[in-house]
Amino acid sequence: MWQEAAQSSDVSVSRRTSAYDQAKQPYYELWAWRLHDKDAVERRLRSLLESKGYLFGLADMTL
Repeated sequence: MWQEAAQSSDVSVSRRTSAYDQAKQPYYELWAWRLHDKDAVERRLRSLLESKGYLFGLADMTL
């Protein structure tokens, strides 16, 4: 799904839990190199997740 949204196979995804979250809800870090239009990628990712019925939040963690 992330490859489809980023329109690239040069991506990675990791699943983590926060040490500060007592409920231990997982979060996912999504990485892609050389994204040309991050807004378009975010729109595609939102659309893909919503079409699958996921509830989610997105945060830009650009370094």
